[in-house]
Amino acid sequence: MRKSKKKNYFLKLILFVLILSILLNVYLLIPPQADKLKLDNFEKVDVRLEGITLLLSKNCYVLPIYISLEQAESIRDGMNNKKFFRPNTHDLIVDSLKKLKVEIIGVKITELKNNTYYAKLVLRSNEKIIEIDSRPSDAIAIAVRVGAEIYINKDLLREYGINTCAGEEVEIREMEETAL
Repeated sequence: MRKSKKKNYFLKLILFVLILSILLNVYLLIPPQADKLKLDNFEKVDVRLEGITLLLSKNCYVLPIYISLEQAESIRDGMNNKKFFRPNTHDLIVDSLKKLKVEIIGVKITELKNNTYYAKLVLRSNEKIIEIDSRPSDAIAIAVRVGAEIYINKDLLREYGINTCAGEEVEIREMEETAL
């Protein structure tokens, strides 16, 4: 009886080690599930730039965001893949993130408080999603350089966007209006 108990114990131990090694191998072969980009109540928008007016549009709704001349130029340069002898600030950020192996996922325009729009620059590092507080113009200037998507809070677009299908007109501000 003693030999059979030892044999059973030995077989159970071998089985346990075998199962443990299989689970460990499966865990090591399959990377952990990355955090998902949470887009509940957000939708992808198209981005256009007219003068110093950043236009975020989806279907009939257009949300104008008025930005500085410098921001407009940086966004336009990014959209046109314009390269300079030395990197500007947004190019420097993109290059730095690439060297650090951080992926630029997109931009989320989240809210409007005190007549100021808020955004998050969405990054992925080591399979983790990171959202960094940013001005929409800076986040978009970075995102257009890598072709990342731009998302907006649906409620924000419906509440503050202009319904062009209903005949409303979008006010476009030209560059010379910013001169002091």
